[in-house]
Amino acid sequence: MNTRAYSVIDTSFWSLCCIVGLEPYLWSTWDALLVPALVQQELFHQIRPVSQQQLFTEALHAGRLHIQDPHTLITTLSKGERAVVSLAQEQHIAALLDDYRPHQHAAGLGITVIGVTQFLIRLLYQGTLSVSETEHHFEQLRQTGATSPLFLQWAAQHIQQKGRRGTWP
Repeated sequence: MNTRAYSVIDTSFWSLCCIVGLEPYLWSTWDALLVPALVQQELFHQIRPVSQQQLFTEALHAGRLHIQDPHTLITTLSKGERAVVSLAQEQHIAALLDDYRPHQHAAGLGITVIGVTQFLIRLLYQGTLSVSETEHHFEQLRQTGATSPLFLQWAAQHIQQKGRRGTWP
């Protein structure tokens, strides 16, 4: 499988994409996303906005999300994050993770990891989003307080560079 066809998504990545309006862009980037059952449980059994659950259900019924569990779980991280990292490692696909610790852990295992800020910048440099649209989504993301300041700083630098040069640095 290539990363265009499939990646595996975590609760935090899904939630942030829904909050800041990036969820529709998932489907122009990936054909479908794998979701461990533990992530699905987190989305429906923790307090989440109904809109996130509704978008999840719609994407599941449309065949854009596929529930799949790893054969084995790594022993660190939270349940959902363990399942995402384990499945990404087993399937040799990218992990869509936004929390700093799991992001670093997965990267240390050699897994391609994409956070919401990286996804946002990817959309900017692909020409999917304009600089002003990217700034809007970035500001919404910053206001959530849920993204690592290091990730936000990295994204802010890229938005500024793109605004000045118009090319990938």
